[in-house]
Amino acid sequence: MPPASPEYQKISQLDPRPRASFSYLDSIKFPIERMSKGFYRALKLRAVYIDVPLEDFRLPGFPANSSLQTQAELDYLFQLQQDRTSAMIDSARNAAGVSFNPFIHSSDSTYSYYRANLFFIGRSIGDWFNEKNLPKTADLIANVWQDQLYYMWSFKIKFNRARPNALDKRIQNLEQTMWPAYPSGHATFAYTNAFLLMELMPEYSQAIYNDAVQCARSREILGVHFPSDSESGRILARQLIDKMKQSKKFIKDFSAAREEVTGLIKKLPAL
Repeated sequence: MPPASPEYQKISQLDPRPRASFSYLDSIKFPIERMSKGFYRALKLRAVYIDVPLEDFRLPGFPANSSLQTQAELDYLFQLQQDRTSAMIDSARNAAGVSFNPFIHSSDSTYSYYRANLFFIGRSIGDWFNEKNLPKTADLIANVWQDQLYYMWSFKIKFNRARPNALDKRIQNLEQTMWPAYPSGHATFAYTNAFLLMELMPEYSQAIYNDAVQCARSREILGVHFPSDSESGRILARQLIDKMKQSKKFIKDFSAAREEVTGLIKKLPAL
C-alpha cells in the first residue's frame, strides 16, 4: 500500500494519548441524535462480496481529543484554512458532491448521475473511462461501493468522533455534516475505488491514486475532517479490497471487468 500523506506521517509520530490538562475535550463526541436517520439505511444493505463482522478489520482508534496529535491536526487544518484558495475550495466542493446511492434503479431520474459518480476516481486517466464504455466495470465499482458503505457507516457510528470545529472554533467548516467524522466517508470510497482500479489497470496506478488523495484531502480543505479521518479511510479501504478478493463472486466480476477494460485500453493510443 502506498504511504500515508507526508503531512500525516509527521503528525502521526506525536503522542495520541489524553492530556490531563485538556481532559475536558475528551468528553466531546458527535451528537449522534443529530445524525440523519436516512443514513441508517446503509446498515441494512445486502452484502455483495463480503459479510464479516467489524472485528475482522484492524482499524485503529482515533487519537484522544486532548492529545498532542489531535492538537497538531487542528493546527494543520487551521493553517490549511489560512492557505486555501478559491480554486481549492471550488475543487473541494465539487468532490463533496460525489456520492453513490445503492438503492437506485435504472428507472430512477438520478440513475445516470450516480453511475457517472462511480468513475470520479480514475477521471484523470481520460474521458474514455466512463460508465457507457465500461458497463461491467461500472457494475463492479457499484458493488464494491455498496459493500464499503455498510462498513464505513458502521465504523462511524462505533467511533462517534466529533468534527474538528467541535474541538476548535478556529476551524471554519465550509460544509454542514450530519454524521460522525471517523473514518472519512470520502476517503474510504476514494481509496477503496482506487485500490480496486489500481489492480484492474496497474498501468494507470499513479494517476488513480492521485485522484483518491485529492478527494480525501478535499474534506480537510473544507475543514470537516481531521487528517487521521482520511488515513483511517485509507486503511479501511485496503482491508476491504483484500477481503473482497476472497469472494468467488468478486473474482468473477473482477475478471469480467478486467477483460472489458483491457479490450478498451488496447484500442487507445499508446500510453
